[in-house]
Amino acid sequence: MIDHRLEEQPDAKDLTINVETEIIRAGQEGDPKTSSFSFTSHELFNEDKSLKYEKLYYFLIEAGIEEDNDAEVILNDMVSTVSDLPFLKNNNGLRGVLTVILNIWYPSNDPVPSEEQVDH
Repeated sequence: MIDHRLEEQPDAKDLTINVETEIIRAGQEGDPKTSSFSFTSHELFNEDKSLKYEKLYYFLIEAGIEEDNDAEVILNDMVSTVSDLPFLKNNNGLRGVLTVILNIWYPSNDPVPSEEQVDH
């Protein structure tokens, strides 16, 4: 799930984009893995990925998101969703903080029991 909230601050120099992540594995005991990353618009939307973007990518990998493809798809969806927000497309002078909430829920790595293993 990707959500957002915008706090306009006319006195700010630019737009800061904070990406707050929460990763929950189904059936996992304990707290979800959380982190926060802060980007400028240029750092998040530039074709040449910034060091901060790479840190977010590796956070997803270390949190258990399956290698390259899944983490990359999640980040591409997030960037695409955020860049398509109408207020970003229509207002280059936007200043303040855009918080992007990235909630990731994914299945457990535990094997699914076969019908023979399930007690009826």
